[in-house]
Amino acid sequence: MSDAAPPLNRLATDHAPNVHGWERAACLGSGALLIGKGLRRGGLIGALELAIGGVSLFRGITGQCPAKRYLAETRAELEQIRSELDAAGRRLAELGKTAKA
Repeated sequence: MSDAAPPLNRLATDHAPNVHGWERAACLGSGALLIGKGLRRGGLIGALELAIGGVSLFRGITGQCPAKRYLAETRAELEQIRSELDAAGRRLAELGKTAKA
C-alpha cells in the first residue's frame, strides 16, 4: 500500500467554491464598501480602491478565490512530497535493518 496523497490534477480542475460563510459575507461587504469609497474619492487612490473592491466583490459573489485555490494546491503538493519522503525514509530504515541482519 502506498502512503501517497491523491493526485493533484483533481485540485487543478476543481472549480467548486472555496470561500464560504463569514469569509464570503465579509468579501461582499468590504468589496461594496471599497467600490463606494473609490467612486467617491476618484484619482489614483480611488482607482486602487475600485480594483481591490472589485476583486473582493468577485470573490464574494462567486465564492471562488484563485489565490486561495493556488495556496491550497501548493499546500497539498507539499503534503504529498512530505508523505513520499516519509515513506522513502521508512523503506530506507527497513533496508538498513535487513542489511545488518
